[in-house]
Amino acid sequence: MLNIVGDLLFSLPVKNQLGEGVQWYCETQSIWWLDIEGACLLAIQRKIKRPQNILCLKGLGVFVLSKMTSGY
Repeated sequence: MLNIVGDLLFSLPVKNQLGEGVQWYCETQSIWWLDIEGACLLAIQRKIKRPQNILCLKGLGVFVLSKMTSGY
């Protein structure tokens, strides 16, 4: 069994109800994820370290990042 150990660099006080689907988007140096229960798509840029609600929509359950996704 592989045992991986790491150090926590920082934490975010986002208070998600059910955060899932974390994705790194290299082009904008940002992390994107869903709060399933909160019905919001969130993102945080590496340099800013302050999460932003990108889209809040009842029933939101999946997202896909692509070249057409604009940085925020």
